[in-house]
Amino acid sequence: MSHEIRTPMNAIMGFSELLSRDYDDRDTVEYYINIINQRSNDLLVIIDDILDIARIESGQLSSHSVECDLSLLFDELMILFHEQRVRLGKERIHFELFPPFGQKEFFITIDKGKLRQIFVNLIGNAFKFTDSGSITGGCKEKSEDGLVFFLSDTGIGIPPDLQHKIFERFIQIEPTPERLY
Repeated sequence: MSHEIRTPMNAIMGFSELLSRDYDDRDTVEYYINIINQRSNDLLVIIDDILDIARIESGQLSSHSVECDLSLLFDELMILFHEQRVRLGKERIHFELFPPFGQKEFFITIDKGKLRQIFVNLIGNAFKFTDSGSITGGCKEKSEDGLVFFLSDTGIGIPPDLQHKIFERFIQIEPTPERLY
C-alpha cells in the first residue's frame, strides 16, 4: 500500500521541482505538467480505492442502481483504454470489449459506477500484466434472468495454487523487491 501511494506522489513532487527549474521552456513545462496530472489522477484512484475499502469494512458502501446501456459503457471503456494503451506504449496488444449480444443498445438496471470501476480495475491490471497478445471482455447471457461479465487476457496469469488469494487485500504473487510483477 505504501509503495502504491509513494510512487505517484514521488513523481508529482519530482516533476514539480523540475518545473520550477525549467519554467522558461514551454514544451518541457507542458511535458512536466502532463506527467504531474497523470500521476495525480493515479493517486486519486488509489485514494478512492482505499476509501471504498473503508466503506465496505464499515458496511457503509451503498449501491445506486440506474438504467445503464451496457453497449455505451463498453464504448466508453474502449475509448479510455485505447488512450491508456498508447500512453503505456502497449499498442501491440489487441484490446476489444464486445457489446452484449452484438447489440448497439442493451439496457440493464445496475450500479453503473461500480460496474465501471470493476472493469477499469480489471482492464488496468490486464494491461499492467500483459506484454503481448490480447485483452478481450464483454457480457453474455448466463440464463434467462442473468448475465455474465468477463475479461480475458494473455498476461502472466496466476498459478492455480495461488488463485485462492486473489480476494485477499494487498497480496502479491512474488512479494520481493526484485520481482517483475
